[in-house]
Amino acid sequence: MMSACCHGLCLKTGKQSKTITIHTNFMRRSLLFLPILWAMMLILASCQKDADRKNNNDELISKIYSWLDKQKSANQPNKAANVDLLKENIDFLALKFEHFTNNEQFIVIPIKEKYKIEKHIDKNTPSVLLLVQDKAGSIIRGNIVQYFPENNQPMNSIPDNTFSKMYAEKNLECNGLFRFLSPTGRWLFQREYRNGKMRAFGFVKADNNSEARITTDCTLYFLILTLWVGGVPVAQEAIYLGQVCESNCDDAVNQSLCPDYGNGAGGVSAAPAPETCCIPDPNAQFSHQRTDITRDDCGLEGVDPITGNPTKSCIHSWTFHRWNLLWYNWDFTCFTHTELEKIGGLWKFKTATFRSVARNGQLPPCVSSECTVNAANPSISADRLRTKLNLSYTISNRLICYNWWPPGNVTSTISNDWPPPY
Repeated sequence: MMSACCHGLCLKTGKQSKTITIHTNFMRRSLLFLPILWAMMLILASCQKDADRKNNNDELISKIYSWLDKQKSANQPNKAANVDLLKENIDFLALKFEHFTNNEQFIVIPIKEKYKIEKHIDKNTPSVLLLVQDKAGSIIRGNIVQYFPENNQPMNSIPDNTFSKMYAEKNLECNGLFRFLSPTGRWLFQREYRNGKMRAFGFVKADNNSEARITTDCTLYFLILTLWVGGVPVAQEAIYLGQVCESNCDDAVNQSLCPDYGNGAGGVSAAPAPETCCIPDPNAQFSHQRTDITRDDCGLEGVDPITGNPTKSCIHSWTFHRWNLLWYNWDFTCFTHTELEKIGGLWKFKTATFRSVARNGQLPPCVSSECTVNAANPSISADRLRTKLNLSYTISNRLICYNWWPPGNVTSTISNDWPPPY
């Protein structure tokens, strides 16, 4: 019998060699089996994830179909057929999510070519169903969006995150016209971009007070178009679009002017839905920025009866917060009353008293915007050459015409200090 040693391990050969071979083969098989076992476990885990994802997708698709069904009206079968055609031509495999707000997100779903062909939409007009989903997962509103690229450039799709950037007031990576329709195909509003910035905003408005409405059953429709330059509205015009003369209009054409009867809660209302809110874009966002604009208005000089020094009273105004919503702009200004005395040729502060906060500018008629002062503490420096105001405030904005629009509150603490006006 012979023995062999390797790395300090000695094995006897002979009858025991079979046993060693068997054990070695078993170890080899075990080592081969472990990767297979891990692979099987990974496959099972992946399958479970796919199943969960499918269940989530099925639930989302069900919610989308349910929301679309609520946009139909039994009184408008042609418009209802438009919604059914839309349901049949949503490309769920290309569905994407985009950030909107902290509590809502966009769902962007391309619309298939069959829908565009049947509704006579140009092939170079990418179209999507744009939905807004809240934090609870419910679909709360949505539109068909048709994109007309600048100079009719051939495009197969709308670039990713376009709507996220659009409503965050960021520059887009594309130019052209975005036309927003209801799910039935009714023309609602549009946004046009040039060099990545918004150039024009327009919304469709019925002129119910027109002569045509008074003398006939017709209603005239206009596109109220506002032009923008450098982020500022500079002009507005009304463009005639056409008229609707039927008392129960059921026009199924793309970009129809017919009012929708569906009310978003079953779609069985017997009268057209109310006309567009004063903020026609339901996805429009309040935007704001801090400002630091000051001014001092002083009265005539007087004389202190005790010291004989010159005196004067001043109102220090400080515009500290500016807000925007579409073409509307307004800001908030606080006022502080100060008493000054001239000593040794220098004006110095005697007293400083906070007075009030006022809103200035153009506020939409359906919007409320109020500033509540939580604390206002003025102080004067030891040398009396500067006054400081610490202001804590809350601004509450509410859009009245959309009952689903949550109130927006901004609370902040800021300060302003200034020298005596000379």
